Amino acid sequence: MKIAEGRVLKGHKIGLTSKAMQASSQISEPDYGALLDDMFFHDGSDIPTDRFIVPRIEVELAFVLAKPLRGPNCTLFDVYNATDYVIPALELIDARCHNIDPETQRRAKCSTPSPTTPPTPG
Repeated sequence: MKIAEGRVLKGHKIGLTSKAMQASSQISEPDYGALLDDMFFHDGSDIPTDRFIVPRIEVELAFVLAKPLRGPNCTLFDVYNATDYVIPALELIDARCHNIDPETQRRAKCSTPSPTTPPTPG
């Protein structure tokens, strides 16, 4: 739907890849999602703070692929062979809802997916 509205697919993200993080999040497998063009910020650009509720930063590795990965049975070697280069990236993570409901002042129950914003090579 977002792509139909004109946003451009720029990549993909996987998260919660360690068993420890999966256990703390009460899930049994990594999560994943699409990276769209409006999720990236270039070095030195202004980041609109009103777009975030509780922003935080995580250090990540961004794999820039030379060729696409296909199929459900990709191996570590498939990823290695498809990778053009790897760069350090900063990921802005955010809550998707307020921790305290503004109307009731009670703690809200919500999840916190991660919009990713790795830098792009200059």
